Amino acid sequence: MTKGYSIGSAALACFLLFGAFMDEFSQYSGIKFTVVDIAKPEVLIGGLLGTMMIFLFAGLAIAAVG
Repeated sequence: MTKGYSIGSAALACFLLFGAFMDEFSQYSGIKFTVVDIAKPEVLIGGLLGTMMIFLFAGLAIAAVG
């Protein structure tokens, strides 16, 4: 149960840090950073699913050995 909470909080922190990076990059360079927009639901859901797949395959590998 606690692994699920830690994975979720790490994924959320990653998205928040990337959003802050995009804002800082836009302010520093003066160019709007629109290549990756994590505010779009499709990008956010895709990122979360991609993050979860890593832990799914790691869990399957651990279960196969056990």
